[in-house]
Amino acid sequence: MKNRVWSFLKGQKVIFVFFIFVVIIILITINVNILMRRTVRLMEDSVRNHLMSAAAAAADYISAEELNRYQTEEDTDTPDYEALREKLVQFADKYHVLYVYYWRDFGGGQVQYIADNDPDPVTQYSPDDLVPIEAYDLKALSGEISTTDLGFYTPTWEGLISGFAPVYDRDGNIICIAGVDISDEILLRQHNDTLFLNAILIGAILISIAYSTLSALLYRNKAKQSESAN
Repeated sequence: MKNRVWSFLKGQKVIFVFFIFVVIIILITINVNILMRRTVRLMEDSVRNHLMSAAAAAADYISAEELNRYQTEEDTDTPDYEALREKLVQFADKYHVLYVYYWRDFGGGQVQYIADNDPDPVTQYSPDDLVPIEAYDLKALSGEISTTDLGFYTPTWEGLISGFAPVYDRDGNIICIAGVDISDEILLRQHNDTLFLNAILIGAILISIAYSTLSALLYRNKAKQSESAN
């Protein structure tokens, strides 16, 4: 009788330890997951703040009066325009962005590029280039400094995330928009690393639960065999 009671209590103890072990693993996994997600959010906020501050700086970097000089392709064939592009190259280096550019509302649901820092003559934009107006263009034209959603890309600029700010003239009128672009590589890597770690944690939980369950079953069988022998 004593052996049966002792075996029963010992079996209950094993089950209790197994239950506590599983709970601890689950709690650790939840906390690690929360910390990883918090890290990703902090990085996203940092990127947004960087884009917004760089866009605001670009809006003050070139005056509206200077940008208004360039209305057509013919206006860009001057030393002043090349000097403007060189200033944009220096700005991009200083603020750690890939591209900085300006465009204006051309009407008819389109925006007109004014200038950018793209060094490739084949891909660089000019006032003869018109593109459809986007939702973030409308925000900047209404006076709001904003960014594209992380993970949202236009078909032309896949892999880039952008910040936009309005450019005002001396009378306080919005003349055009300043934009900056950076690569999404760091954020995508962080997201992928988070998903990978989550998969590892879930796998570790399943393996631990399976191993603990098997150990508990084996112990229970041994206890039954011992009890039968006694």
